[in-house]
Amino acid sequence: MHIAARHPDHEPVTPQPRSLPAQPRARGRGLVQVRHARGQTVLEDLVQSGSTKLLFPRSHSGMTAVILNTAGGVTGGDRFAIRAEAGAQSHLTLTTQAAERAYRAQPGETGEVETHLTLGPKARLFWLPQETILFDGASLRRRLSVDMAPDADLLMVEPLILGRTAMGETLRDFTLHDRIDIR
Repeated sequence: MHIAARHPDHEPVTPQPRSLPAQPRARGRGLVQVRHARGQTVLEDLVQSGSTKLLFPRSHSGMTAVILNTAGGVTGGDRFAIRAEAGAQSHLTLTTQAAERAYRAQPGETGEVETHLTLGPKARLFWLPQETILFDGASLRRRLSVDMAPDADLLMVEPLILGRTAMGETLRDFTLHDRIDIR
């Protein structure tokens, strides 16, 4: 809404731009560490805080952790971090409960998602999140870092969807910084 005010001498006064109110920001952190013991993969450590939760459905092979973002998506100013460590000879599968959504951000604000995976000797880690959907106006910085032993096995899928054309949405303006490092 634009309101023009009149000064007492009848000169129009240019309205001052209003700054946008500070928005609540989501924070979330998760850590899962597994190790090999007595012929199976077992949980060694688990930390979850803020909007990040980890669920562990029954698995026939190794251990599966499902990452849940209770904030419902990522927008400017949000910060999420996941750290997963598969110890020697263990098998860990990581996935997400649903597609991650990157929503419109306020000017100058960027949502951040940091993921760090560590694989010990002869470990197997499957990184299989559901897709990330970018919506118009999204601003997202993602970083995926992997440190793995030379004899470890990594299966990694990182799907990205640029808007949902089937829903009549058009992606016109967005910012994405996406970095993957494997060492």
